[in-house]
Amino acid sequence: MEGALDGKVAVVTGGGRGIGEAIARGFAAAGARVVIAGRRAEPIERVAGEIGGLAHVTDISDETQVHALMAACDGAHGRLDILVNNAAIGGLRKMVEEMDEAGFDESLAINVNGVMLCTKHATPLLKRQGGAIINLSSRLISRGRSDYIAAKFAKFGMTQAAAQELGPFGIRVNALWPAGVDTEMFRASLKVWARNEGISEEEYARTRMIEPSALGRLVKPEEVAAAAVFLASDAASAITGTTLRVNAGRM
Repeated sequence: MEGALDGKVAVVTGGGRGIGEAIARGFAAAGARVVIAGRRAEPIERVAGEIGGLAHVTDISDETQVHALMAACDGAHGRLDILVNNAAIGGLRKMVEEMDEAGFDESLAINVNGVMLCTKHATPLLKRQGGAIINLSSRLISRGRSDYIAAKFAKFGMTQAAAQELGPFGIRVNALWPAGVDTEMFRASLKVWARNEGISEEEYARTRMIEPSALGRLVKPEEVAAAAVFLASDAASAITGTTLRVNAGRM
């Protein structure tokens, strides 16, 4: 969708790798100016340098840092049109009986609280002219991922609630539900899923991800990015409070 985001400014959290990187690149290719946030400088600076964007080191669980991120965006570009809440951590990858409160809280701090903080501090900028918020979520159900699953399910509710609150200001809020996306985080999770099922990673990917999907394959990060460009663009001007699946038809 070349030119679909011309003149727009986007903040993409967790934009230094995986789906976030693909979205940042997709937005830039569609004409947007992109601010990439992440906890580590090297990956976000690499991507920003390659797409002509702005990198800003941010821990989204820290409200002061989130406020500084949005201020940096405003200072550099004078506006914000799109927020992509992508940043996430994989969580503890432990069974319920092995779970510890500190680890559970850390997972929620990034995967839930961080979304709330970014939405909170982006809203005053988005209200100026309207815009779009895209939350990366998941309906993953798997052993050893209860903290991650709880956080991702929370994003669906946050998406619908924020859509109702922000709609009067011309701000659309939607969620993307990717699954089986071939990224570094997916490969790390694959090890856990396979171990918990007592099978090889290759067998797990084939029998749980590839064969059950309508298209018979994994999803590319660039395909999730294309969906994000659509939701961020004027082509989706009447779409809010919904979830778009990008999972190759895996039920």
